[in-house]
Amino acid sequence: MTEACSSLTFMRINNPELQEAKNQLSKQSEGVCVGKPSPPVEIRIDRDESNSSSSQMGKILTRGLHTMVGYWGNNTADTPESVKNGWLDTGDTGWIDRTGKLWLMGRQKGRIKSGGENVYPEEVELVLSQHSGVATAVVFGVPDSRLGEKIVACLSIRDDWRWVDATAEHQGEGNEVSAHILQEYCRIKNLSRFKVPRLYHHWSRPFPVTTTGKIKREELKAKVLACMQPHSSL
Repeated sequence: MTEACSSLTFMRINNPELQEAKNQLSKQSEGVCVGKPSPPVEIRIDRDESNSSSSQMGKILTRGLHTMVGYWGNNTADTPESVKNGWLDTGDTGWIDRTGKLWLMGRQKGRIKSGGENVYPEEVELVLSQHSGVATAVVFGVPDSRLGEKIVACLSIRDDWRWVDATAEHQGEGNEVSAHILQEYCRIKNLSRFKVPRLYHHWSRPFPVTTTGKIKREELKAKVLACMQPHSSL
């Protein structure tokens, strides 16, 4: 990250300890291992008080000479809100295993709170993107009176695949993908039930992106909500 002079952690290409670390979590998702901090870099986890006491996850904080003292052009004497007691909040959520490796779960601001459970869009997107018919998956939460937030998946489908919505019939010929198929696929991939999207929207246009190529998640969310039809719900 720019506020911390780029790289914070490093890992070897061949890492025999990686599989052992994966086995440490049984009831929570493991995330993506990004290695260990370099010697001058300090990293700690500020655990989310709203999570269960057994959870290892929390905000990823870093401290050291690599972190910024403030933003250029900010003439105020106040310390940035992201820096407290010398610790910089990276804006990411993760956990540290017993070997000292950092596991990245996702961005704090993108976290979905559904039925009292924390869901990180990146984890769900990774599973959906592994399906042969899915080109791109973008996951976000929408307000729901019962769950707080309901998980929605916005999908672009590969050219040689056909999207089948709830009002159409599966022809059984060629490559087809639907909300029901993707739900079953998530379960086969052992994605926790509360993380499986409830709503699916087929996106046939280019995704809105920033100048650096990142998808504008909030803008896409607003567009999907504006055009989503009742038949998108399972």
